[in-house]
Order: sequence, then C-alpha cells, then structure tokens
Amino acid sequence: MFFRSHSCRRNLALVCFSLVVWTGCKQDHPPTPTPSTSSSVEDKPRPDRLAPGELSPGKETAFGLLLPKAMRIIRREPLSVHCEGTVQPERVANYLRQNVVSKTVEIGSVKTIFEGALVKGSTAPLLRIEVEKVDRGTRLVVRNLTSPKADPFLTPEDAWKHYGFDGEGKRFDPRKLE
Repeated sequence: MFFRSHSCRRNLALVCFSLVVWTGCKQDHPPTPTPSTSSSVEDKPRPDRLAPGELSPGKETAFGLLLPKAMRIIRREPLSVHCEGTVQPERVANYLRQNVVSKTVEIGSVKTIFEGALVKGSTAPLLRIEVEKVDRGTRLVVRNLTSPKADPFLTPEDAWKHYGFDGEGKRFDPRKLE
C-alpha cells in the first residue's frame, strides 16, 4: 500500500478536502474589460469627473444659479449680478446650458443671451443671462426678471406716495432724484 499509516492518509484527506472547499468558496470576479468596452466607458464622463473643457461649479450664487468657479462677482445689485472671469465665453455658455432651461437662446459672435431662463431643479426666479466676450475673458450678467409682488391692500394714491410722487406724478421733494 502506498500510504502505510492512517495519519498520513488522514492528513492527505484533510488537505484534499481543504483544497476542494477553498476552490468552491472562491468569489467570482467580473470579466476584465476588453479594449472595445473600456473605450465606450471612457467616452461617458463619470458623475464625479468633469468632461474636458467643462467648468466646475463654484460657491457663489446669483438668484439661485450656482456660478462657475472661474467667474468672480464684481457687482451685485437688487435685480442683477455682474461677474467676470478669464475663461472663454463658450465654456461659460456650455456650463449654463447644463444648469438652466431657457425659453430662447440667442447666439451671436460676441454675446450669448439666455432669455427666460430657469435654474434646473430649483424654484429660482425667471432670469435673463448674458454671456459676453470682453478683452480679458468673459462678462456674465444675471438679471432677475420676476417682478416684485405688489401689496394688494395698497391704493393707487398710496403707491404713488410710497415711491415719492403725488397723485399727479410730480415728486414730493424735487431735490430727491430717487
């Protein structure tokens, strides 16, 4: 007989049993991607990555619109926000196309206008967004088109007084220009 002792046979059986159990418990790994499938995966940008030439969102907002990181606010007014940046206007316009829905888009040689724009996934007001090419990059102007809510209890005479006019359209204090 090849194996003379019981302990030797028992050890061999234990090794064979362990080998069978180990190969049976081995996890299936997904097949490695072939060159044809890996190129199609690389064509689509992953959600956590930017496509080539795509602008990243910044922290500044204008009426609910998250502005590109490359743009900085130079003036903020009650109904408009003015920004500038040293980035190509086409890249800013492409950023806006991904983040707003617009009634119309006017594309010109030096200016792109998003008329009646709404920020995607937001309750932000109706906007007019202008992207203009300037000497050192791009100027971005975001205007709030939503009219202010009128006081329903205000009479026409009180409304005139609120804005500094009498009932005939003349200023109460002509020295005040505003």
